Amino acid sequence: MKKTITISSVVLSVLALMTIPATAGILFDGTGDPTASGLEAINTPDDWQFDTPSVGLLYQQATDNDGGYGLDDIDNGEPDVAAAELDASKGYFVEWKVDLTSSSDGAGWPGYNIGNFAWLEDSSGKHLTLHGDENNTDASKNFSWYTGWDDPAPVGTVDMSGGFHTLRVENPGGDAGTIDFFFDGNQILDDHPMGGPDGGNGQARLMLGNGGASSVGEAVYDYIAINQEIPEPASLALLLMGAIFVMIRRRH
Repeated sequence: MKKTITISSVVLSVLALMTIPATAGILFDGTGDPTASGLEAINTPDDWQFDTPSVGLLYQQATDNDGGYGLDDIDNGEPDVAAAELDASKGYFVEWKVDLTSSSDGAGWPGYNIGNFAWLEDSSGKHLTLHGDENNTDASKNFSWYTGWDDPAPVGTVDMSGGFHTLRVENPGGDAGTIDFFFDGNQILDDHPMGGPDGGNGQARLMLGNGGASSVGEAVYDYIAINQEIPEPASLALLLMGAIFVMIRRRH
C-alpha cells in the first residue's frame, strides 16, 4: 500500500515543533492580546487596538494616555516576574520591532518627548530609557537612550523614520551593569553603562508605550520578545524539512 503525506499533517508537525521554545522567555508575535503571551498591560493602554491595522500587528493609536505593555514587578500580582526575566546576574535580551508614526512632547514634561518610549530596569535596579531627543518636534524621529531622566547627554541615537525598525538590547549578565544596543542588526552601543538605581523605580520593569505627561504617541508593533529568539526564515525552512522527514519515517 502506498503511503501518502498530506500537507495538513506536515503543517501540524511544523506548528508542533514551533511551540517548543528553544529557551525560556516571552514572545508576543503581534497577534491578539499581548497578555495572552505573558506580557502585562501597564497603566492604561485601553485605547490600543489588537490586530490593527492588520492581523499580527499591535496598534498604539495617537493617544496621550500613559500606558503600554511589558513586565512590571511594581503593579502586577505575581512579584519578581520581571526580575526573573531581566536578571542582571544571568543576563537577558529584549527585542522588538516597531513602526513609529509620531511622538511629541506633552505639557507635563516638556522636552522629554515620551509619547512613545521604552523603559528598561533590570533586577539590579540599573535602568535606561529610550525616547525622542529633548526638544524634538513631532516631525523629528531621532530617538536616543538616556541613563536617567536628568541626563543631558543622550546615547545611542537612531533615526526611527522610514517604517519598521528592529531594536535589541542585550545584557551580558554577571551584574555588569552594561548593555549592548542593536538597531536593525547594527550595533550602536557596546558595553555601555546603564543608569544607577537612584533614578529607577526600585523594581524590575520593561515598558513599551506612552510615558504620559500629556505626550502624544502613535506606533505599530510587529513583535516583542524577551529572552526568546524570533525564528528566522531559514530556521522555519529547517523545521519544515525536519517535519517532513519525521512524517516519512513514521509512515514507513
